[in-house]
Amino acid sequence: MIVDQILTHKLEDAVTLITPAMAEEMLQGNTDNRKFSKRISEDYQRQMKLGRWRRSPEPLVITDQGRIISAQHRLNAVIETGLAQEFMVVLVKDEDFNEVFGIVDQGKTRTAADVLQTDRQLLTPLTFLLRVAGVKTVKAEDIEPLWFEEPGRLLNLFDQIKTKGKTWRSTGFRAAAIVAYLEGSVTINEILRVYERLNCMDMGFWPHLFGAYFKQINDSEKPTYSNGRSVADERFCRALYTWRNYATHTRTIRITQKSLDEMDVTVKKLIAEYLPDEPDGTT
Repeated sequence: MIVDQILTHKLEDAVTLITPAMAEEMLQGNTDNRKFSKRISEDYQRQMKLGRWRRSPEPLVITDQGRIISAQHRLNAVIETGLAQEFMVVLVKDEDFNEVFGIVDQGKTRTAADVLQTDRQLLTPLTFLLRVAGVKTVKAEDIEPLWFEEPGRLLNLFDQIKTKGKTWRSTGFRAAAIVAYLEGSVTINEILRVYERLNCMDMGFWPHLFGAYFKQINDSEKPTYSNGRSVADERFCRALYTWRNYATHTRTIRITQKSLDEMDVTVKKLIAEYLPDEPDGTT
């Protein structure tokens, strides 16, 4: 029994290497835990495969009879990846199961904004783009390469301009500006020049296509489609069309399935430059 090994080798309250075989044995005691989340396990698996998994002060908690209190998702990830990982292991009396189970995992999870020490709202356009690119659970490590390069610089420059209304500070609008810049459709100076006009001048001084965008997005008779993982999000796709064409003679924003497919390919290609190579080809 794995508990006997822990006691025999004095692994309790100490760091130990948990192998896939050990994890399988430990999970046999997973009879009274919370509902298993495939999403959480897949996230842990991705971090392990990318070599991001680090030993945490948060231990695996099991009872002296082998019942798991806090460990199932991490153990499952070890099994699925086939990669042994180091964990702290804590044993509690089996009779204390309910009491301990009721208090574990009560701490507030640190967000990417906490890790990067910035405002969460500043990061949402990057989170959106990463999700469109296929990252299911976005971590600070995923955002970091974008945040410390030109996309993050542009967001910080946006933040220095007082925004008038929610249209211009929306996630989709700012994400579209990033894509337009990365693909070479506009320069940062052009983006900032337009952004200042949108927020500091009346509509009559805006580039025509941005006025059309504003009217479409704020049309109360036609709800705006939102999707935090798709280029079909109207605040994004219409904004990207606008950034690409505002300096031309185009007077109307036209979004077709063909244009959405092209945008999807473009975003994934651009964001892939900032992502690590996935071990199994997935994110």
